[in-house]
Amino acid sequence: MNSPDAVSLILLQHNEAATVQQEIRAFYDAVVRKHDDCEFIIAEDGSTDGTRQRIEQLAGEIPFRLVGTPERKGYQRAVLDAVGSATKPFICVCDGGLKHDPGDFWLLWQVRREFDLVVGRKTNRHDQWHRRAFTAAYNLLLRAWFHYPVYDSDSGFRLFNRKLIERVLSRGLIFRGFMPSEVVLRAIARGLRYHEVPISYRLRQGESRALPLRNVPRAVGRVIVDLWRMKRSLRQERDEMSID
Repeated sequence: MNSPDAVSLILLQHNEAATVQQEIRAFYDAVVRKHDDCEFIIAEDGSTDGTRQRIEQLAGEIPFRLVGTPERKGYQRAVLDAVGSATKPFICVCDGGLKHDPGDFWLLWQVRREFDLVVGRKTNRHDQWHRRAFTAAYNLLLRAWFHYPVYDSDSGFRLFNRKLIERVLSRGLIFRGFMPSEVVLRAIARGLRYHEVPISYRLRQGESRALPLRNVPRAVGRVIVDLWRMKRSLRQERDEMSID
């Protein structure tokens, strides 16, 4: 039987063979070993560089559950499937690649009772200038368009309870990219308590995988279309609620 403070820690991995073992050990030491009831889940999504094999090599050393398939699902499906496999009252999801400090988990954890979704807001960033500029402009647009207090809605480090699964994740998503932002917008619109906690953020070696500079124009176009669809979707929900 789970304790009220039990947590499922989900670490996402895709083509991170060079760092995956270091990162798993770091999260195990900083979080799992220090928590009284923590389920450690490694979600590997169809890597082609030997990441899954590197994870499996740690099976006799560190207690974790490996989920995912050799076939690539994509970020959204990988996250939803991993969350669906979690069994604890709280779920923490973290992107891989040594970008986040495992110790920052406790910053999110300490406010778990006050909020339904807690997101780590990246601070002291040293990643590519275009990524920092895009993040600032993107969240400014969200604040202006939706009037929600969001400053890093697409962060890859977040903690939530099962209300978020019931009211948001289980009801379907429409964004083609920036899935974490859609979750934030829908959570706030559906009355869940949202909060951002400042965390540290490290620079990934090499070019950004999520948003290389050459993909910025396409990302901007996709964002505009998805946000328009989101605005319409939330308006329809409000109209349906008022009729009921």
